Amino acid sequence: MTETCLSTSRFIAFFDECGDHSLTKINPQWPIFLLCMVVVESYKTRYEDKARNPYDVALEYNFERVLCFLESQNETALPVIAEARGKLEDDELRASFYKLMTKGTYYHRAACFRLLDCPISFRRKNDNIAGIQLADLCAYPVARHVLRPDEVNRPFDVVRPHFYRNGGVYGLKVFPK
Repeated sequence: MTETCLSTSRFIAFFDECGDHSLTKINPQWPIFLLCMVVVESYKTRYEDKARNPYDVALEYNFERVLCFLESQNETALPVIAEARGKLEDDELRASFYKLMTKGTYYHRAACFRLLDCPISFRRKNDNIAGIQLADLCAYPVARHVLRPDEVNRPFDVVRPHFYRNGGVYGLKVFPK
């Protein structure tokens, strides 16, 4: 399925994370989880029992923006390639992804996502997929900018002009603020 979509789509999505999505072992020196352009910082502390998996939240925020982008391009096909993290983690992400694609989000109803052809596949880090490497290269400078916005961060200055912008939709979403 992914190979067919890869050959027919104008676009392809790659994503990678920076930080740990665990809600049980937050590193005080790097208390951040970032999936491409979505950041969740100090999430469990703030939301306690209401906390959702940061990967799920980040996936929703990313795909709300991806949906706007695809609509602006009159596209519906977008193969998604994620970095494999382990069978359990990949299965959880696959389940979250399919839930998102079938149920939608608070801002975008399910019918919008059901129109998309977005097969998801997983590739190992040592496969050296250029798009996954690019997502990884983007994630760290953005995470560093969110944690320390007053520090000089030249890699972020390179990435920033490429964030998606269309009307009131902006590619970088920091949550919680």
